[in-house]
Amino acid sequence: MRNDAQHKAKYPNETDVSDCRTYTRDFLAQTFFDVWGESFESISLVDVIQNVDIKNLLLEAEQDFAKNDYTQTVIKSMASFQIMIGGLANSITGHIDYYIDGIVVTETFREPATNRNLFTAFMRMRDITAFQVIGINLQEYLKYKRFTRFVGVSIMADDSYHANLSSDDEPSKDEAEYVFNFVTNAIILIENLDEDITKAYDRFR
Repeated sequence: MRNDAQHKAKYPNETDVSDCRTYTRDFLAQTFFDVWGESFESISLVDVIQNVDIKNLLLEAEQDFAKNDYTQTVIKSMASFQIMIGGLANSITGHIDYYIDGIVVTETFREPATNRNLFTAFMRMRDITAFQVIGINLQEYLKYKRFTRFVGVSIMADDSYHANLSSDDEPSKDEAEYVFNFVTNAIILIENLDEDITKAYDRFR
C-alpha cells in the first residue's frame, strides 16, 4: 500500500484504510497486553487526571458514552471543563461569583445601569486568556461550543452543576465523543501547568 502510494500515486481506498485500522488496533492491543498486562480498551486518558472529583465525573461521562447516553456524556464533560477553566481563570483575574451577571456602567446624563453585554464580553476575554495560557486551540474550542449548543451548564459555588437543555436536539455519537476528548485533553493540559490548579498563576500577581 505504501509503495503504491509512493511510486504509483495510488490512493488507498476505504477497504485499505479499514484494514490498516484493524492491523493498528490489533498491534496496539497486543503491545498493551504484553507490556502492561491490560486490555487496550481499558486504557483511558481519564486515568491520568489528578483531580479526583473531575476524574470521577469524566469516568461517569465515559460510562454514559458506553451506554449511548450522549446527552449526559456532553453535560458531565461540560461541567468538568467549566469547573477546571473557572479555577484557572479565577487564579488569573480573581474569583467571580457564579450569580454575577452584569457590570454597572455610567454614562453622561444617565443613571448607572447594569450592562450584561459588557460582562459577557469580559468573561469571554477572560476565558480566551485562560485558553492561551493552557494552549487550547481556539478553533477546536469553537467546535466544542457548536457541539454543546443545545445545553447550558451552570457551576455552583460548591462546584456542583445544574444543566438546562435549550432544545430537543441531542448530540450525535461523534459530537459527544469530540466533546469528551476535547475536555479530557484540556484538563490534562491544565493540570500540567501546576500541581494545584487553583493557584497555578498566583505567583505572577
